[in-house]
Amino acid sequence: MAQFRTSYGQHIGDPSFEELVDLLKNTSEKFKQWWEHHEVLGIPLGLKRFNHPRLGELMFEHQSLTVADCPDLKMTVYIPVQAAK
Repeated sequence: MAQFRTSYGQHIGDPSFEELVDLLKNTSEKFKQWWEHHEVLGIPLGLKRFNHPRLGELMFEHQSLTVADCPDLKMTVYIPVQAAK
């Protein structure tokens, strides 16, 4: 949610973004509660875990990059990590 709010901050006044936020607040009590916390966060580094139906748990390190001149443009790189045994 904090990352979504960061994106929202770059689009204040954009009618389509405002419409999306209103729709989410009206259809999800959890979203409404989280939205009212006003937390803002950039794109963190970290691990992502995916539960694949055939392969089981997969882990990836990830890092997202943004272009300074175009903050809406993001690229996320996922690097496989071998699970500890």
